[in-house]
Amino acid sequence: MIWQHPPQGRVRAAALLAGWLLCACNPALDWRELSWPAGGFSVLLPGRPDEAQRDLMVGATALHMHLLTVHAQGQIYAVGHADLPANLGAQARTQLLVDAQAGLARNVQADAGPLPAPPAAAPMAGLDCRDFSLTGHASEHPVEVFGRVCTSNQRFYELLVVGAGAAEDRLLFLGSFRML
Repeated sequence: MIWQHPPQGRVRAAALLAGWLLCACNPALDWRELSWPAGGFSVLLPGRPDEAQRDLMVGATALHMHLLTVHAQGQIYAVGHADLPANLGAQARTQLLVDAQAGLARNVQADAGPLPAPPAAAPMAGLDCRDFSLTGHASEHPVEVFGRVCTSNQRFYELLVVGAGAAEDRLLFLGSFRML
């Protein structure tokens, strides 16, 4: 007979892991979980977010983005979502991910070689995601951008960390994204 951990053992192990991750991040940041039902996701943010909306052209696709941003410890944490056009097929959704990364690279005048991408997220059912990191310039100052762009059949999602803070904080933010 194979011995299996009782369910409460797995719960304790998960709680210990979560506690370790929270302790490993910057204690000056006020991490909080935010559930955004309109976007269909939850994410950890290092403070109270500001909300904005903007219309963007990403490649050939017009998007109305809903954004949450937090400025903390010299970094900007941003998460956003947009509903996709109803007729956007799988190939166009994949191209949207490529176009979103290329647009962000242009915005920061990214150097030719991107930084190593953060560890890939565990696959989430129904999402196609791409992780990336860039180094470039904004207002003549060096800037690093770490991010994840995802599509589902209905939505586009974007998570960004702008600035060179602690890697643990970037990983905590990017890894906390969950579908509701």
